[in-house]
Amino acid sequence: VVLYAQFDMRNTAATSVGVGDIFDGSVVVGPLAVFAGGTANARCTVPLSYVYAVPSTGSKTFTMRARWVTAAGTDILITQTALTWLVYR
Repeated sequence: VVLYAQFDMRNTAATSVGVGDIFDGSVVVGPLAVFAGGTANARCTVPLSYVYAVPSTGSKTFTMRARWVTAAGTDILITQTALTWLVYR
């Protein structure tokens, strides 16, 4: 399974840093999607991909989470935020 996450982020201050994660249940998997625009109200879509090797049959639940890591916030906009996947058999 290949997961593609896209986070639509906008800084609310020049020093804002936003981070996006993909979760497998309650565990963060793969790298982080990091956005630091450098100016107030800078906006960008930040991609993140993760490859998951399925060990057996069954179902899996993957989720995305975005957060800011500095005192000033980062907005996560719904317009271009998405999680898609490809399943190879």
